[in-house]
Amino acid sequence: MTQDPLQRTLKHIDQNQTQAIDRLKELIAIPSISTLPEHQKDCDSAAQWLKHQLEPLGFEVSIHPTHSHPIIKADYTASTGSYVVFYGHYDVQPVDPISQWHHPPFEGKIKDMDGKKVITGRGASDDKGQMMTFIEACRAFIHETGSLPCSVTCILEGDEENDPSAISTFLKTHKPQLENADCLLICDTQNWNEHTPAITTSLRGLVAYELTLSGPASDLHSGMYGGVIQNPLQVLCQLLGSIHDRHGHVLIPGFYDDIHVPETLRNQARQLPFSPDSLLEETGAQAIWGEPNHSIAETLWFLPTFEVNGIIGGHIGDGCKTIIPSVASAKITCRLAPGQQPMAITTHIEQFLKQHCPSGTKLTLKSTCEGMPGLAINPDHQLMYTIQNALNDEWQARPALIGFGGSIPATIAFHEILNIDCCMLIGFASRDDNIHAPNEHFGLSTFHRGTRSWARILWALGLPS
Repeated sequence: MTQDPLQRTLKHIDQNQTQAIDRLKELIAIPSISTLPEHQKDCDSAAQWLKHQLEPLGFEVSIHPTHSHPIIKADYTASTGSYVVFYGHYDVQPVDPISQWHHPPFEGKIKDMDGKKVITGRGASDDKGQMMTFIEACRAFIHETGSLPCSVTCILEGDEENDPSAISTFLKTHKPQLENADCLLICDTQNWNEHTPAITTSLRGLVAYELTLSGPASDLHSGMYGGVIQNPLQVLCQLLGSIHDRHGHVLIPGFYDDIHVPETLRNQARQLPFSPDSLLEETGAQAIWGEPNHSIAETLWFLPTFEVNGIIGGHIGDGCKTIIPSVASAKITCRLAPGQQPMAITTHIEQFLKQHCPSGTKLTLKSTCEGMPGLAINPDHQLMYTIQNALNDEWQARPALIGFGGSIPATIAFHEILNIDCCMLIGFASRDDNIHAPNEHFGLSTFHRGTRSWARILWALGLPS
């Protein structure tokens, strides 16, 4: 009895895992570190490698130079089904500290780790391994059926870890085609756990500042002037200490305005088994801190934060130096909840700091990054249920709808520039994959199931609605 196209495709994936892993090893071997200028040619090589993978499958592939690293656009037109855009990135983080790696970071070693087989290497999980799950699913479908079940545009960039402006410029240029997509698929997030897939439905935004307090024209002798000239470093500490109450609630008026999280997502977050003990074990922290009226999941995903990332000022060398420093500064970032906008948060922070800064010091607040708003995905879009069912078929577990406390700049760019109503962040990383850290790795069974998952999703998106 002839198997249907999906079953033939899944069987092909099962029987060709060795070859798929070998291709992933080849990509990991290219040290495409986007933040280091000496790896520009490696980023170019990674783009060319991907082009050579996609063209034989029937994709029309073009490489688009940017002011930084190239973006690959690969189009496949099918006769039926939806039109979807898939996003991934081929660039990776630097490998420092190299001394902590157990294997060379660009060799893609297969090893046993905590009872499971993994592939090691920088980018194994973020995002080369995840990106290749989608490409391998496309490869299997085309090999077995001669075509994809739906039309696909792959956008694979080389600046996710480096410069968010490159993808924004690209999307504005190609908006007439891409804005017609029925769905955006992004594979750069996590599973809920080893046995349960996840769809990430919310992201927090980001603003970053440098707060500077200037006092006397130069450092002063504390014996000669202490007590009559204000110390900018002490004033800075007082200002920063006035931001939170003892439970972590931010006291800046308006800081919690404009939060928009669908009740469906709030209810899902409350029901997820988020273990405080696991969080403490993962972080090495001594206690959970935060607002008492919200669960850990709600706090991590749906509330804004005000974080002091570093303080600079005065004497920090060995020994004693009795001075009143002339200047003190702090590095600050704020995670924005879904619905919040960078400009509004900046206004609230500036007003609060100026109101509470005493006379005798001059305050400046300088933005140090292009702010990103928070974002919540529509959980009731019809394709959400289609994709949930496809994932459930593969994992035999309903996917968790989760949030992500960080930011994914490309997602914000796609949402704001293309206004695609259906954005699906479906990733297969695990929390212990050591992303951005030494000994990054990706589970081989997860790589396999991720590929099968995309095959099921592509098939579902190709069926008549």
